[in-house]
Amino acid sequence: MKSEIKKINQTKKIFYFIIFHFLIFSYVKNLSSQDFQTSGLNGMFNERGYNKSSTLSVDENEIINDYNGNLNFSFPLHQIKGPGDININMTLNYNGSMSSK
Repeated sequence: MKSEIKKINQTKKIFYFIIFHFLIFSYVKNLSSQDFQTSGLNGMFNERGYNKSSTLSVDENEIINDYNGNLNFSFPLHQIKGPGDININMTLNYNGSMSSK
């Protein structure tokens, strides 16, 4: 009789242990699955690293930064189309950044 009670108590302990850990892991999983809105950061910047909202661009060749007035100009010289999706673009780039301290 005592061995059966020990077995039942041991089974209860194992059951409570499993339930406890299941609840803890479920809570931790919910914490880690929260959205922190970091996935949309790539869309905030252009290829030159400026914020898309703080630049003035007429044709994507000339970009003027609203914050510091920097002018970036890109003039396409030649384009070579290769096999498949391979494209080689030759451009002349001007960066009007002048820093003074």
